[in-house]
Amino acid sequence: MEKENHIQFKTRGDSTNQGKPRVYFCCHPDDFDMYFEPVRNEILDKQNCAVYFYDNASSIPEQERETDLLSMQLFVIPVTTNLLTKPSIAMDKDFPLALKNKIPVLPLIQERGLEGLFARKFGDMQYLDKTQRDTTAISYEEKLEKHLSDILLGDEMTKKIKNEFDAYIFLSYRKADRKCAQELMRLIHKNKYYRDVAIWYDEFLTIGEDYRENIKETLQNSGLFVLVVTPNLLLPGSFGGVNYVMKEEYPTAKKTDVNILPVEMEKTNRSELEKLYPDIPLCVDPNNDDMMRRFLISAIWDMGVREIDNSAEHSFLIGLAYLGGIDVEVDRERAVTLIEDAANCGLAEAMEKLVSMYRTGEGVERNYEEAIKWQGKLVGYWKKQYKKTKDKNESVLYTNDDGTVEDVAELYINASLVYANYLSESGYIILSTFHYDMLKKSCEEIYNDSGMHKYKSLIGDIYYSHARELEIAGRFSESLKWYIKSLEVRQALLTEDSSMKTRLDLCRNYSSVGNIFYMSGNTDKASLYYIERDKILKELVGETNVVEASIRREVAISSSNMGDVLSKVGVLNKAKEFYEASLDIFEKIAEEIQTIEAKRDLASCYVRLGRITANDNISDAKDFLEESLRIREELAYETNTILDRRDMSDSYYWLGVILEKQDMKKALDYYEDSCKISNELLEEALRTDWVAVKRDLARAYMRIGALMEKAKKYDDKRTYFYKAARLYRDAGFLTHEEQDYVKVAICYFQAAMVIEAVDETEDNRPILKANVNKELLQKSYEVWSELTNWYPNNRKYKEEKDKVQKILMVNPGETVTV
Repeated sequence: MEKENHIQFKTRGDSTNQGKPRVYFCCHPDDFDMYFEPVRNEILDKQNCAVYFYDNASSIPEQERETDLLSMQLFVIPVTTNLLTKPSIAMDKDFPLALKNKIPVLPLIQERGLEGLFARKFGDMQYLDKTQRDTTAISYEEKLEKHLSDILLGDEMTKKIKNEFDAYIFLSYRKADRKCAQELMRLIHKNKYYRDVAIWYDEFLTIGEDYRENIKETLQNSGLFVLVVTPNLLLPGSFGGVNYVMKEEYPTAKKTDVNILPVEMEKTNRSELEKLYPDIPLCVDPNNDDMMRRFLISAIWDMGVREIDNSAEHSFLIGLAYLGGIDVEVDRERAVTLIEDAANCGLAEAMEKLVSMYRTGEGVERNYEEAIKWQGKLVGYWKKQYKKTKDKNESVLYTNDDGTVEDVAELYINASLVYANYLSESGYIILSTFHYDMLKKSCEEIYNDSGMHKYKSLIGDIYYSHARELEIAGRFSESLKWYIKSLEVRQALLTEDSSMKTRLDLCRNYSSVGNIFYMSGNTDKASLYYIERDKILKELVGETNVVEASIRREVAISSSNMGDVLSKVGVLNKAKEFYEASLDIFEKIAEEIQTIEAKRDLASCYVRLGRITANDNISDAKDFLEESLRIREELAYETNTILDRRDMSDSYYWLGVILEKQDMKKALDYYEDSCKISNELLEEALRTDWVAVKRDLARAYMRIGALMEKAKKYDDKRTYFYKAARLYRDAGFLTHEEQDYVKVAICYFQAAMVIEAVDETEDNRPILKANVNKELLQKSYEVWSELTNWYPNNRKYKEEKDKVQKILMVNPGETVTV
């Protein structure tokens, strides 16, 4: 089997590629020089495999490329702005090929801020982010190692799989006949008795010093030499090279006295064949099922093949062989059947593999519902194992087949945590909440039984994971409860463990709780949590420069958060100082690394400064906001993501806000620009984006409605506030957030009340003549009533309800003091 050097590979220590897992590296051509070597080294450091690549993919005929790539076990793609914004074979050909043939793809994000653009190109595919800076999260290196080990099999497992085969067949073919060879392998394994017979056919074996020895050794261990017969067997090697089937493989097979089975895949001149391949037996017709079956059964007896072993472990290992092409052809359909059979028999390893397969698309269509199903079964298995050991007062340790020992309780808790996370990610919020609560109880029970510190720490992680999922879904009130639960656990842990991880976990918790309080308008509480977070950040910065470098951005964000709080309570000069301190850091980061995230941070800081500066200097405020708009327009053009287009809409909105008093027409133009973007986004927004975009649009409609009132365009005012009310109502239906319903009530009230000032009372209160739409006013009353029932201690809601009720009682044409 000769191989021209079109596709190349790298291995550890430039060792042979024979029998190693096959990883294909592809990227945008402009990125190859920068990313191939580091990515290749990362992969080879974690896994003993062969990393294949093309020096110039565009020069390879498409049919040949496809044949090369179909036997790969994993495609690895470094994700950059180039890849996501410019045409390339990697995205236009390789990626679709992998998806079509159920080969898993591992995208590795190399630049910050590409998440939104990535989603447009890759959908909801999992990725690893090399730029992540959260030191509390599992590291990129650990995630890479886990992902590779889930898909690529290590040396020990590969050896174990090879030992499951009864016998070996040596398959000999010319490179040009690779498709015929693959077809023949499928025909051989179509016979159920040959399922557990390996076929040695290393497609990418390199011709070199070890080639003859490899052939000789493999043939000595083979029970049958199968020759793919086509007219190509009669031709010399390409470009004056050697026909290795004729010169090496066939002669060696004759010398070792192994049975030879020529299969005529294409009509070939018999007399020429006999001249070049002396004593070649009569060829078998692959289309003659009876003839093929008789020859194969005869060979089976000679090789001493056993009856089919249908045990769960054997089925699992043979399934892995077909999934990865380990000494057999890649047959993903058969692999899935065998692995599912093993899983249904209760084999935990098979369940774990199915979870990974359905999440990554390895051998199957990606299907998170199926992954969740198998993860749930895995949880049930480990729960039974834990209860079994606990009820018998036995050791809660589990010994793997390779001799490693694991804690059954930890296996159960970790499987449960993964299951809960999968439920949340897939939108099963209610079910995941229930499962997180059950998981917390199990974790506490195990902690009480064992007294082991790690289970206490896991409780904090459980709460935090669920809080984060709820926040992403826009359910801030529920999220806050779970963040506070997590915070309490981690505060208690700090008295026992003051390690960097524990403090960073706590720091992250303070930040999350503070953010939720700030978004709900409770600046006093938000500032308390931000202050506690800042204490930890300052301690860590003072202790080590390494940490300082990794959390520099967090320090800037922390400063911005404090500026937000001070701005909201009216301490504007101090707030501006915090914003300027943040700007100094963000500008330096953006200058250093020029990533999308750095540009986003910088633009957001300009918006903050523009808003606060507008109080005393409209010109400077306008400059800040125009600079933010410039950056955001560039990003929106570059990435075309929902996030960056929302940010661009936000800059338009704030430009409108600061110009209202100075130039109402220009302000209206900016609001309309903001609305135009939001309306476009509504048609393509995802589940969580949809709520955020609705809120963006409603906010702008409220400002336009207020401008219409100033311009005495009362019908237009009513229209815009009514639209805003419906948008906030839609958001509230999904999130059940208090503030959404408050906005609904306010907008219905404003839509109902078209009013003109007619006089003033002695205490300077305006007497207003109201043109009231009673239907809309009734809607406002109903929402205030619901809020009063939900929050009976909130006096403001009751006052608003009473005010609206009073107006509802006024006859048309009467005046009322509002």
